[in-house]
Amino acid sequence: PVVDRVVAEAHAAAPLGEPDLRGALGAVVGAYVDFLQGDPGFVRLMAWEALHESRRSGPARPPHSTAMQDALDGILAALPGPRRPPAERRQLHITTIGLCFFPFAHNDTMLAGLGVDAHDARFRAARVRHIVDLLAAALA
Repeated sequence: PVVDRVVAEAHAAAPLGEPDLRGALGAVVGAYVDFLQGDPGFVRLMAWEALHESRRSGPARPPHSTAMQDALDGILAALPGPRRPPAERRQLHITTIGLCFFPFAHNDTMLAGLGVDAHDARFRAARVRHIVDLLAAALA
């Protein structure tokens, strides 16, 4: 899958310079955006869980997927300098998912009001570029 390829390429290029970092981030972000764009049922299910399941108490649930976190951790491990603390890695994971997920969760509400369609190919390309720009700047 994308995660294994990105992590392997990041480690092969370590320490990652700007072009390699942007390429690795682009692959991960692009794959996640493609997944969200291609599976609107997943987006609806996550929104439904946020509305209904949060009322349920009990033990913490396991993560839905660790693919994004694994990919980001692999990229971070290949960057020059000291390793980032777990709390910072977790925040990067949350930020990345939020930046990718929001347009699909709110395509018919906030984005429609802005005249934007998250399923448009031009929007997809611009969104991936924007997220990669933000993440690359944050990790520089």
